[in-house]
Amino acid sequence: MLPQAHSQTSQNANPFSVYQQTYGAEVDLSPYSFNLQTFLAYPYLFRGTTRSCQLQLNEYNQYLLRNRQDYDADTPPSAETLNVLDQISSYSYLSSHNENDFTGYERCRDEFSQRYYVVHRKDQPHILHFGMCIPSQCTPDDVLYIIRGIRRVRAAFGDQNVNIEGASLGALELLDDSFELRVYDSDVMNEDAKDVEFGHVVFWSFFGIMALLVISATAYSIFMQAREEADINDNLRAQGARNFSERLILGFSLGRSLEKLTNTSSRLGANTLEPLRGFKFMFAAWLSIGIYAYVAYLPLKESEKLENELSKDLLTVFGKAVIFMTDGLLWISGVYTAYGYIYEQVEVRNVISESWKERPLSEKLSIFGLDILNKVGKLWFLSLMSILIFGWAGPTIGNGPVFSEQYYYNTRKMNDYWYTYLTFTNNFLEIQNQGLIWGSFIATEVQLFICALPFIRMLINRRTMGMAILSFLMICSLSASFVWSITKDVKISVIRDAYQVMEYQQKFFLKAFPYCMGIFTGLFTWKAHHEENEGTMFQQIVEKIEENKAFRYMMHFCGVSMILLVIFALHPIDHDRDHDIDAVSAVLLTASQILMPLGLALNFIPMVLNRSEILKSIMGSRLLKPHSSLLFIMIPASGTLTFSIFYTQQDGEYFSFRIYIIHVCAHWLLLSLGSFILWCLVISPLYNMFDSFIDYFKNSFGLGGGNEDIDDQPDKLYKLSEENSDDGSHRDYDEDDPPGPYERNSFSQNVDE
Repeated sequence: MLPQAHSQTSQNANPFSVYQQTYGAEVDLSPYSFNLQTFLAYPYLFRGTTRSCQLQLNEYNQYLLRNRQDYDADTPPSAETLNVLDQISSYSYLSSHNENDFTGYERCRDEFSQRYYVVHRKDQPHILHFGMCIPSQCTPDDVLYIIRGIRRVRAAFGDQNVNIEGASLGALELLDDSFELRVYDSDVMNEDAKDVEFGHVVFWSFFGIMALLVISATAYSIFMQAREEADINDNLRAQGARNFSERLILGFSLGRSLEKLTNTSSRLGANTLEPLRGFKFMFAAWLSIGIYAYVAYLPLKESEKLENELSKDLLTVFGKAVIFMTDGLLWISGVYTAYGYIYEQVEVRNVISESWKERPLSEKLSIFGLDILNKVGKLWFLSLMSILIFGWAGPTIGNGPVFSEQYYYNTRKMNDYWYTYLTFTNNFLEIQNQGLIWGSFIATEVQLFICALPFIRMLINRRTMGMAILSFLMICSLSASFVWSITKDVKISVIRDAYQVMEYQQKFFLKAFPYCMGIFTGLFTWKAHHEENEGTMFQQIVEKIEENKAFRYMMHFCGVSMILLVIFALHPIDHDRDHDIDAVSAVLLTASQILMPLGLALNFIPMVLNRSEILKSIMGSRLLKPHSSLLFIMIPASGTLTFSIFYTQQDGEYFSFRIYIIHVCAHWLLLSLGSFILWCLVISPLYNMFDSFIDYFKNSFGLGGGNEDIDDQPDKLYKLSEENSDDGSHRDYDEDDPPGPYERNSFSQNVDE
């Protein structure tokens, strides 16, 4: 608790009456916006302070009296005089404070060796409003007394504003009891670490326990291999999955994690979706380093070390185009969701058969619920990691007070409402540019997945009705997106007006169009590979794409042009903030939802319909599998790295283009390394554990259509794989690791394609 102010307060209407009596009435004290340096010179303002503080302040007061002609009520101190005052050790000043401006504290500490006091609201301890450098002999009581005197002066002069070094502060800011005062020293600089000390301990304890489990499980797996004389490349879970406990233990082994990370065989019945691997990598990489690239580029741009305007514009577009990447991510998620869910329902569970129709409704609903749980459970672990890393551990690993203040500002809402991140409801909150941005994007994707499952199920038995409903919802979503952009004044910017942009990105009903486009793309791919379409117009289109190389190239050209149109041609490069037009931003945000997924679909469909497509080989490269998976794991926590690196290099004077490139590359490498550690220690073991419990639950309650049916029919799965080999879709199934609905999300699909 901070000390209260002294009780010696005067009820005088004019608080400067004492000054007039002492120094004469010739000084005009008419209502005037006084300079606070002048206020501190008046004995009335500090006569109730302690003796030692008075002596130090009196030295300053005597200096002012010797230069009284420059410091009466009508004449604010000149700039030359203030420069002289800067040189004396007892100089006291009050300055407006910015949460990112710590020059006052550094100056007070280094030049004057005095204490630095800050004023802040009680509910915002890390947002400093103004600071005060006074002699170290003055106590917090003295400072509060001085501030109360300033408040009395402010009240005496009515509606006039007290001027603080050119910054006007209204009556509410100085008179409101919601403000507090504290000494800003080395202890307070580390106050953020104390605030999150419990979360920090939990974070490292959790990782320590997980590391011990991984090491123990790995040793157990090696022991089993040696005992059974098994080949080192055999599936670890198949070796030891004699019972639930052994399967649970082996799920934590490092070998199992590495195997799943490097496994390039598809679990959706075919390698048809291989090109999505490249799309995932592209969007994940852009999303992970794009924001940092733009943020870190700002000091370089301000320092005018980039003489080429084109390079400035390209770097700006590269960073700001990140907001369009979410449309691509949702399209990828929609493709995986539709294709994978239809495959599982038709080929594995055979829901169109009479035997399935005869099953009880309760059993069907239970299986449907497990489908949702199986998918959402994987994303729950990603949200948990986001809270542990971004919210709890992040503020304690930053760069001193600068990083700590800014970082806490962005994570305070996340810590206050952590339970909404674990229930995927955080995007319903008014975040006010706080909290974890991409953590809310996970919630958006989960909500779209849950809402889309019934319609995807409808596409199996009632396709016409399902397509009509989805088309209607897409039109409604686009209309809502345009209206929202206009009414909320959404601007195309990553840094400025970030609140409106992030709020726009987090509303699932505004982002349904690209997700539904992905569903239609997945349905098209499924229908082309698995259904009989003889004599139909659809079959003619498929054959034209497969056989006509020029037509495929034209589709690629149109698709790439649409994507570039969104990123570059339509993007307003706003050098001047006043030139932004609301309608331009609204049209651009709405157009990106149409052009981005449509361009991706025009590039994806020719790849999956032609086995010899060169682009398919490139986009489906095995090297991209682990990289895309790792980057998608780190996306929710990439903000930690962005803040921690960028705020160490805010000074544009020392920030060159070479340093900028080095930082971007370092950001990439650290993201990959951090993602790999997270995968091996946390994500993969928890995913395997979750799979084990889901399978155990299904087997215990005898729910048909689940993994136990697949385990009993390995021959059927292999036969399906052989039947698909004619169109390049052959794969060897892991009999103990069947396809499930949780692979179809752009975040969770990285577990196993």
